[in-house]
Amino acid sequence: MAKKLSENRRSGSSSVSGKSTIFISYSHRDEKWKDRLLGHLRILELEGGCDVWDDRRIGGGAEWRGEIEAAIDRSTIAVLLISSDFLTSNFIGKNEVPDFLQRRDKRALHIYPIIIKPCPYEHVPWLKAMQIRPADAKPLSSKSTHLVDKELVSIVREIAQFLAEKKVAAPSEKVRK
Repeated sequence: MAKKLSENRRSGSSSVSGKSTIFISYSHRDEKWKDRLLGHLRILELEGGCDVWDDRRIGGGAEWRGEIEAAIDRSTIAVLLISSDFLTSNFIGKNEVPDFLQRRDKRALHIYPIIIKPCPYEHVPWLKAMQIRPADAKPLSSKSTHLVDKELVSIVREIAQFLAEKKVAAPSEKVRK
């Protein structure tokens, strides 16, 4: 079991349960947006399609930095809740983003940025090259409650489709080895 856990953490392919892990990266100032997204993502989790991870799962007394690094290492998708607070967070910028980009370059992680509040994201070199959600790149905060929920449902459907395609592709990758 320990060997399997170690392999999963290195490969980033899945959690110990074999499910894909979705890592939620956000500024704590944007926690209400994280919670709204989690409400929709938990449906995928309850149906057995994934494990959704955010830093509020870290238990008391745990070594929090190691827990975050381990969660990033085993994640298939990193959902980034983009705001000025996110973009100016020293911890996110110096620790999480470099790990995300490195794993993305190895094709071990899909980065999924979501603009939640107005911010000059287009001036951030690593971010401006990525496809942003919502599709119109208008921040979720600029939309009505109903439209925010519609956007979140659309985002969760897109994530579910990505995970399904990845799951289908995985067996053929193993056959080639």
